[in-house]
Amino acid sequence: MHRKERPYVCEVCSKRFTQMAHLISHLLTHSDKKHYSCEVCSKEFTHRSSWKTHLRVRTKEKPYVCEVCSKTFARSVHLKSHLLAHSDEKPYPCEVCGKVFTRMIS
Repeated sequence: MHRKERPYVCEVCSKRFTQMAHLISHLLTHSDKKHYSCEVCSKEFTHRSSWKTHLRVRTKEKPYVCEVCSKTFARSVHLKSHLLAHSDEKPYPCEVCGKVFTRMIS
């Protein structure tokens, strides 16, 4: 895993994974079976987590709260990214000049 090896390969799309469990979960995306659907817009989801995130965004529920400034977020990844603004951590360096940033700049 530390060597970034991805020995598990999807036979459908050739996407590679570090763990067999991730490949198994990914294979559901190629299936016609969608076990979760939104009652409002009828959008269907393969994974429960994607469905739950969709519902939170649709209902404007924001359960992830910044302990520093109380700003709220619908997705944990957005809170995690936001927390960098309150720290000195700047994990994204520019490949050209080396300047570092709290978020990825494209």
